[in-house]
Amino acid sequence: MDNTNHNTETRTNKHLSLKERFYIERRLRLGASISSIAADLQRSRTTIYYEIKRGTVDQIKKDK
Repeated sequence: MDNTNHNTETRTNKHLSLKERFYIERRLRLGASISSIAADLQRSRTTIYYEIKRGTVDQIKKDK
C-alpha cells in the first residue's frame, strides 16, 4: 500500500512557550504593536494575534 498523502516531517514552532506568552503580555501592557512583538519573537503576526484573542475575555453586563 502506497500512501502519498502522509507527512513524516515534524512540525516546528507548534506552540508558544510560557516565556513567550509572558513576553507578549508585558509588551502589550507597554503599548507595543502586534507586528513589533511578532518580529521580536520571530513568529507570524497571525500567531500573536490568535494568542491575544484566545487569552482575552470580554465581560458582558447582566442587564444589557
